Amino acid sequence: MRILMITGSKPPDFCGIGDYADMLTRALNAAGAPTELFHTSDWRPRRFPAIARALSASRADLFHIQYPTLGYRRSMVPVLMHLAVLSAPWVVSLQEFSVYRKIRQMALLPFALQDAVVFTNGIERERFKRAAPWMRAPAEVIMIGSNIPVGKTRERDVRVVAYFGQVSPDKNLEDFVVLARQARAADAPFRFRIIGGIPAKFREYAVPFLAAAHDAGIETELDLSPEAVADRLANVGTVYLPFPDGVSIKRSSLMAAMLNGTVVLAPYGVLTDDWLRGFVVETPAPADALAALRRLDGDTAEREAIRARTIEAARELDWGVVAQRHIALYRTLIAQYAERHHRTDNRAERA
Repeated sequence: MRILMITGSKPPDFCGIGDYADMLTRALNAAGAPTELFHTSDWRPRRFPAIARALSASRADLFHIQYPTLGYRRSMVPVLMHLAVLSAPWVVSLQEFSVYRKIRQMALLPFALQDAVVFTNGIERERFKRAAPWMRAPAEVIMIGSNIPVGKTRERDVRVVAYFGQVSPDKNLEDFVVLARQARAADAPFRFRIIGGIPAKFREYAVPFLAAAHDAGIETELDLSPEAVADRLANVGTVYLPFPDGVSIKRSSLMAAMLNGTVVLAPYGVLTDDWLRGFVVETPAPADALAALRRLDGDTAEREAIRARTIEAARELDWGVVAQRHIALYRTLIAQYAERHHRTDNRAERA
């Protein structure tokens, strides 16, 4: 079984799904499923024939495309490639769908013609199936593993509240600053820290934001290695993730916090499934987050119970588990493809 993992971005590109494609490739190889990463950042329509030839020449037993990535931009080439390369079954991991406007969602419906579509959660799967009710291919839910490893816990400071992730305008990080200011005004015993990185295109946004964070008493640690990030997360008490669309399993920062046993505060949204509601503390606004911090600061038993549920849930994000679930799907699709072509060959011989 030879798998070709297709992506428009890969490390060191600043793309979470590109990171995921690279790490899934490594996990599959470690699990005994030979997998090669196919990467190009040029997906212009005129490149369609050349990419198709390269994929065909790979002699892969299965093609797995990760979508979206920054490298694809808005190209339709990744969406349509499976219609041109028929030498093996196709799987797409569709990690974004609901966030797009209707016209963009319609442009992604050709993915329903692939041999299987993988989603990160059940809500996204149901929304795609409603948009493509004619789809007959399997629609699988396989949670994504974390790009950040498990850190070495030395001594957890339960009064440190962190944000981890990109410093960019689409993360609603202003609420983190508001929380820090509210805590200071209330003389609450918490310290606040931003752990993350700044994509090049958001440097202009980051300068005034980081100045505001500094004025609010927030510490910043930027551009750390994954191992250093893990160590920081393993030693803070709480992570506050004020995403404007609510918390969901597609968020790599959430997964990193889970794996490192931190209590997570976040607003819920339409993509927050019941699985997450079992341990993520709902905090619709900074004032709710401060109230939760105060409550947990005075109730060690509740905090530890939430941590225990978080750690148990994080077992689903182990890369070994993620790899084995993909391998099981691959084997099924490869066997079905071989059977279809065997029947076709038999009919051709009889003709």
